[in-house]
Amino acid sequence: MSPSIVVLANLTATAAHAARYAAVLGEPLQARLILLHHYSEMSPDPELVTMNATTTYRSQTEMDAALQSLTQQLPASTEVLASTRAEVELVAEAVERYHPLLLAMGASTESSLLDLLWQNQALRDTHWPILAIPEDAPAPAFRAA
Repeated sequence: MSPSIVVLANLTATAAHAARYAAVLGEPLQARLILLHHYSEMSPDPELVTMNATTTYRSQTEMDAALQSLTQQLPASTEVLASTRAEVELVAEAVERYHPLLLAMGASTESSLLDLLWQNQALRDTHWPILAIPEDAPAPAFRAA
């Protein structure tokens, strides 16, 4: 199995930034990227809603198109794994299936998926390395082809 990096991709600018970092980091090893996306359904219960005010609900078709657009911008072989299953199960499945070099995700100044997964021990329970890329980190530099 070729090396891979799993990137938690929630279609924010911070997640796209993390995907670009992961692509650059994995480039010397020709690691493929696995963009892991959880389709969340809107819930009337405010405690269950994990989307911040700037995140808008999109149909799965729109999200698929946005994820495919992101894959085309990355200089690495990229696969999308998207599901409506619970985030905890989705992360565990990705680790089991791909045995990635690491998990990567954007770290936002607002409450984010990282916070939710960390609170629920989803990331800690994987016992896998985690790369959290701050949203204001300098842009990664791609090597010229």
